[in-house]
Amino acid sequence: MYNAGDEINASLELIRSFDMKNLIEANKKSKNKYLKVINFYYNKIMCALDENDESYFFEMKKFFDKNYDLFDKQEQHNAIISLANYCAHKMRLGQDKFLKILFEINKLRLEKEIGVYMHGRINKALFHQILRSALSLGKIKWAEKFAKGYIPKLRNEHQKTMASLALGYISFAKKDYAESLHHLNKVQFIDLRDKLHVRILSAKAYYELNNTEALTYYIDSSRHFFRKNTAIENDTGKAYVKFFNFLNKLLICKENPDPQKLKLLRENIDIDKILRLRHKSWLLGKIDEQLSS
Repeated sequence: MYNAGDEINASLELIRSFDMKNLIEANKKSKNKYLKVINFYYNKIMCALDENDESYFFEMKKFFDKNYDLFDKQEQHNAIISLANYCAHKMRLGQDKFLKILFEINKLRLEKEIGVYMHGRINKALFHQILRSALSLGKIKWAEKFAKGYIPKLRNEHQKTMASLALGYISFAKKDYAESLHHLNKVQFIDLRDKLHVRILSAKAYYELNNTEALTYYIDSSRHFFRKNTAIENDTGKAYVKFFNFLNKLLICKENPDPQKLKLLRENIDIDKILRLRHKSWLLGKIDEQLSS
């Protein structure tokens, strides 16, 4: 999220230099009673080293789902974060099947209280991720129940802001766009991520309300914000600028209907590798609505 630089290359090269597969085979031959746990960590490491081979992830998840109680609280916390982060990364690459998998991981996380609380409070980033993932699957009632139950479990100074943001998301999911903007305008930014979330959701709400004047200004100010703010990680900044560029083109097509331009825009959005999955899906849906009208 933040442009903090890449400090992990040396660690990755060190791990790649180990012959871990041979280690697993040696433990199989010796019938090590901890083989399954060793294999779990092997799969966890390989998820980072070879993210294209999804079998490592599914093997790790399968073992953890059945044997999470073998690990202490800290290791449960580490494992569940690794599983969730893998899903989030795959979703950023456009693989929407991992959205449902992430939702199931979140349900296990909450049910068993695995890595949910720090000093008795749920982290605001985790709260946001769980809420948004549920709403992306259309699970509005589940999300409402989650928000009601867990807003009081946030840090006191985060509760008001996250309540407003949650109600903004939920109202948007219910297609009450004016109400969504009402809540988003109450969000008091705690960190940079809050600004990113509010800008994207507000832009979508303005579009749904056909408020062209406000949206035109909002697109321009948002593109300027993302290009100027050097604290935003490069890929994140590019993805958000891409969204507002595509949204601007979509708005132009909406004001001046042209099926051929719309189809070309749809093709460009569909093949784009930078745009985030949720944003891509929404844009494609809006284009399809125009084409069918």
